[in-house]
Amino acid sequence: MTPSGDGKVPYTSAVGTVRMATEFLDLLPPAKGEIARVPPMPVYFLIGHGLELAIKSLLILGGTTERQLRGIGHDLVEARRRVVPPFKEVVTRLLSDLTETLNPIYAAKGFEYLQPGFGRVPIYHEIRGQVIADVGAIRGLVEREVRDRLRRQEAE
Repeated sequence: MTPSGDGKVPYTSAVGTVRMATEFLDLLPPAKGEIARVPPMPVYFLIGHGLELAIKSLLILGGTTERQLRGIGHDLVEARRRVVPPFKEVVTRLLSDLTETLNPIYAAKGFEYLQPGFGRVPIYHEIRGQVIADVGAIRGLVEREVRDRLRRQEAE
């Protein structure tokens, strides 16, 4: 992402960001059966990172600067909090519970580095389909918004 002169990330970067979110989720194993052989920490990392990228794609559409994105770090709740209307309603409706649950571990990089103690995570086979659907819905929204903005620019 190359910021413009005002530090804002070009809104067209939102498409690549949300596409990358879906690519992380494409790596998720099936919800049942083989999951017993899949280490849970990498799976939850993929979910967390997919969510982070999807939310940040909405922040980019809202005019967030590169500095602001970096300031959020990996905090899913803070990223979700900073999404502006009309996208705020979408991200709140789709991702509130999951970001609240994963954030304490994901923001602290607990899915990447071994940390002592216990953490609460949702049951994978219960959330997999919904995560994929929600991020897919955000991707559709982002792609439509960018396409509409480009059309308006061409019309001017």
